[in-house]
Formats: sequence, structure tokens, C-alpha cells
Amino acid sequence: MRNAGKSKLPKGIRQKKNGSYIVDITIEGKRKTKTLKTLDEALNTLREMQKNSDEIKQDFTIGQAVDYCLKTQWQSFCGAIHYHTNAILKFFGKDKKINTITQMDISNFINSCRNAGLQDSSINVHLSKLATIFNRLLEDEIIDKKIKVKKIKLRSKEKNIISQEMEEVFLSKIKKEVHRDLVVLLLDTGLRVNEALNLRKEHIDLQEGFLYIYANKTDTPRAVPITSRVREILSKRIGNADLFPRVRYNAFYTMLKNAVKAAGLPEDITVHSLRHTCLSRLAKNGANASLIMAWAGHKKLSTSQQYIHMNPQDLKNFANKLDNAI
Repeated sequence: MRNAGKSKLPKGIRQKKNGSYIVDITIEGKRKTKTLKTLDEALNTLREMQKNSDEIKQDFTIGQAVDYCLKTQWQSFCGAIHYHTNAILKFFGKDKKINTITQMDISNFINSCRNAGLQDSSINVHLSKLATIFNRLLEDEIIDKKIKVKKIKLRSKEKNIISQEMEEVFLSKIKKEVHRDLVVLLLDTGLRVNEALNLRKEHIDLQEGFLYIYANKTDTPRAVPITSRVREILSKRIGNADLFPRVRYNAFYTMLKNAVKAAGLPEDITVHSLRHTCLSRLAKNGANASLIMAWAGHKKLSTSQQYIHMNPQDLKNFANKLDNAI
């Protein structure tokens, strides 16, 4: 038997006090150990284990990676996470080998998401889950090299918007109907939370399709249009003097944070994000700053103008309209 000190032993082998050797290696996130009498036996066993491990690493696919993380990383949020993992699998394909994924592949994934109409904030959630997959595989020694996943840099006004493609997942995580109704109302009207909680049946005109919001009893109210799904909610609740009589802000805040986490949304989504989302959607669909100001009840036009962002494609569309008008 060779006489070797601990410092000379290769990684994955250690010597016990009785002179035997333990081979200790992690494969597919599972620790495998074996005790051998001699160092030669331990070295041969280590080489065989490493060979098997390398073969597994070479063949490990994105489909296997997603399954692995669903079992080990996201047990508590499997329902919410499927939206993101399905997007990853759809683009890369479940048979794509992890060790063949390049930065160009990740850039193409981002472009594919944009072409599908996803907002950058939603794409970043996809990228966050992709990064989690790669980091977990690296941590568990299933891959040997870190794969960088860089998020898209967002403008400050885009960071806390709930995208329409994520809204359904988010609403499904809200257990109480009264909370879900309030969230939909806020998303579709852009009311401040205290304005919604103070709504009474005399503030509602279902025939004309408006809510009337008073800053105080002496002010002229602002009229906020209602969507079809808000009409359904109001019709159901208008029998009460107060539409949301038992909802308290603190409980609503806690519920929202839990739903955001369960849906896999960015942590900076807050109660105010519901109003912010509504006004951003108005701007995205062509509303100018004056319209947003009247809808939201802003006191300064500059506040409303922050929602108006013209990107190069918007400018090109206007140029096309000018060409057609000539």
C-alpha cells in the first residue's frame, strides 16, 4: 500500500484513521461514497466515478435540468414556476444539451420573448429562472462552468409593472375573492387603494359606465371609466353600502406580497404597482399625458408625462402614417 499524506490525495479521496480510503464524489446532485482498502483501489474507483460523472454532464439536457430544479429548487412554487420553465423549454427544446448553450442562445431567447410581445420586466423573470437553473447545476456539480445570464436593464418606470401575460398567474395566487376583486378593480381603473376602499354605491354609475372619485366632499369628482370585468365586480358588490367593507390595508398588503412571491413576480411589485400598471397600459395603448392626468387625478402634467415613452418603433409607425397621408 502506498503511503500518502492527506495533502497529496486527489480531490474526492480522503483517508480514514484505520488506513482505508473513502472516495467521495457528487453526481447529478447526489453524493456517492465508497470505502476502499488501498489507495490504488480508491484511485481506480474515483476515475471510474468521474468518467461516469463526465458522461452524465456531457449529456445533461435543458429538459433534465428543469425537472431537476422542479424537484430540488422550486417544490413550494411548482404551479407558478411552470409558466417560466415552459417558456424556456419551448425556446431551447428539452433535448438541448446544457454544455452547448452559448451567450448567443441566451440573446436569441431574449429576442424571441420580445417578438412574442413580452415586456422586458416579464423577460427578466424568465431570465431569473434560467439563471437559477444554471446556478443550481453548478452548485451541485452537474456542470463545471458558470453560464452567465444577464438581465435586461429596465427604465425605472418599468420595474414594477405587472405584465398582462403574468396577470393570470398572479390572480390565480390570490385566495380570497374579495381580494381578487379589489386587485382587478385597481388594475383596470388605476385608483389609489384608499380611493377603492372608500367606494360606495352612490359613486357608481353602471348605466354610463363610470366611477366618480371625490378627493373630498367639496371637490368636483373625476370620472373614471370601467371595463367589462370591473362592471361585473361592481354589479356583484353594489348591494353593500361599502364595496369592500371588511378589507383592511395591512391585510391586503400582506396578501399582495404573498401572491407576488407565489407567482414568481419581481419583489419590487407593491400595492402601488397596481395603479402604476394601469396607467402604463393606458400609455402603451396610445393615451397622451393629458388623458392620463384626467384619468389618474394627477395634479401635475409632468407626473403623467413620465408614463409616455416613445421608442424608435413608435416613431417609425408615425413616419409610416405620414407617408400614407402624403
